[in-house]
Amino acid sequence: MVVYNNNDIDAIVFEIKNNKALIAPTDTIPGILAKNKNTIYRLKKRNRNKKIILFVCSWKHIKDLNNNFIKLARHFWPGNLTIVKNGISYRVPRDKFLLEIISRTGPLYCSSANLSGYNVIKNYQEAYDMFGIFGTEVIYLDGNYCVNKPSTVYDIDKDRILREGEITHEQIRNIIQN
Repeated sequence: MVVYNNNDIDAIVFEIKNNKALIAPTDTIPGILAKNKNTIYRLKKRNRNKKIILFVCSWKHIKDLNNNFIKLARHFWPGNLTIVKNGISYRVPRDKFLLEIISRTGPLYCSSANLSGYNVIKNYQEAYDMFGIFGTEVIYLDGNYCVNKPSTVYDIDKDRILREGEITHEQIRNIIQN
């Protein structure tokens, strides 16, 4: 098991750029992050019909945005709103450590840190118990992980919430209408 801490950012960036998946806390629930979404689907044994979020550093790195997307991004990012546009789920996390990693690796795909159908892990030891069979394909960030509410997932093209989080549809509508 390869376990890093927040001081090992250079090593973590190197590992991610070399196709390793990172299990780490996020500002919502612990996540598994990777450059290639297929890595996450394979490791989690996740149904490919289920979306995976793409973590970015800024909305300015996303192409073909409309006014409503920009309004929501400016108001809620970094934060707990995932915005789906053209079938792609985007979020800028609030966690400064993750933002630093993303700024150095480029966008990272992220999903909850668990095998599909299992509970989300609470620390790197639970993550290792679940993902250890993959050996050195997975690296871990040390510590206990907070489990908060997942992000609200809002499909901007269909004007509907796909998953409830702490941000409500009413809050989203208020930002779009102003």
